[in-house]
Amino acid sequence: MRIFFKPPTALQAFVNERVEQLRVSSNEEISKFTEGRTEEITLASHPATIYTVSETMPDGRMRVVVQAFTKARLFGSHVAVEGFYRLADGAMVELTKEDYWEFG
Repeated sequence: MRIFFKPPTALQAFVNERVEQLRVSSNEEISKFTEGRTEEITLASHPATIYTVSETMPDGRMRVVVQAFTKARLFGSHVAVEGFYRLADGAMVELTKEDYWEFG
């Protein structure tokens, strides 16, 4: 059983900033994350794991997700997830709550 707690502000802020950078990136740049990319960083003096992935959906949309984990103080993990869909015409659509469950 995995236990997740509300993410610390610094963790959520990092994820939000990364997503904003990806929103203005080209499809070519975003497609570099189709295999997923994991980074180990230190954030607010705590180790964190950042996972970035882009997936092409069956309907042609590109789903882009940034997920970050850091250990909670006593047990469990803090998780921050943010992302979007990029449509073929370049428009952006927010992920739904149901979409986030795939990354929990």
